[in-house]
Amino acid sequence: MNNGMEPMPKRSSLRGPLLAALLAVCSTSTTANTTRSAQPTPLPSERFPCAAFTNDATYIDFSIRMELEDKTVPLSIPIQFFEDFWDRRSGYETQAQLFRVEIGSFEPVSRKETSVRTRKGVRNWFRFLIKDHIPLEDIAHMHMKLSGPFEFGQQLTGEYKRLPAKYGLKELDFPDKQPEYRRPENVFVDENSETGIAAVIKCFAPGSFKFPGCQLYFRAAALDVSVNFRRTELPNWQKFQADITQFLTCATSSGA
Repeated sequence: MNNGMEPMPKRSSLRGPLLAALLAVCSTSTTANTTRSAQPTPLPSERFPCAAFTNDATYIDFSIRMELEDKTVPLSIPIQFFEDFWDRRSGYETQAQLFRVEIGSFEPVSRKETSVRTRKGVRNWFRFLIKDHIPLEDIAHMHMKLSGPFEFGQQLTGEYKRLPAKYGLKELDFPDKQPEYRRPENVFVDENSETGIAAVIKCFAPGSFKFPGCQLYFRAAALDVSVNFRRTELPNWQKFQADITQFLTCATSSGA
């Protein structure tokens, strides 16, 4: 029955164009965000991780308790690097302390600011945690064990092949047979014949997640450090390590 009204268009006639337009918008947005984050953040040749350590700064004096080494490391760090109110006081002792800083400037980045930047498709910061870790050799072995089935990992002894990799690293590989299943990740080490393993990096493989991440482990200023960043920042790992080392050296020197 017409009732003098124009017939409504069928849903199927609208669904195709609308869906195509929606997919085009989503595709453009995703491509733009991916493009912006596909390259490592450019870093200036001169960086000043200790710029906040000035004579007129307000400092938080605290200590990291290193249980495995049975010692305490005192630190003194400018208050702006602490976000939670329970950390913005002097005199406390803790087993771990987390910081978020901007890549390059090393200025603190708050949780709220990370959300704002993430919504804009900008990921120009990293997190680092200072605490007490097991030895670096054991960390590398742990990640290799976890990358395969449990039964396979139980048979590993810690002797691994060293394969050449980019950015001054060597990738660890299993010495004999490969497991039937392996997690999509890579374990890298920075080592030399004199000091052994100086850093361990575990990264999820490209394509395993939308934004695969890495975790870097090393030691600086008598502290153990772990750093989280996106895999696209892997070319910058040595600069991250150098900046954090300088920052913690300033923190422990002023806190001594």
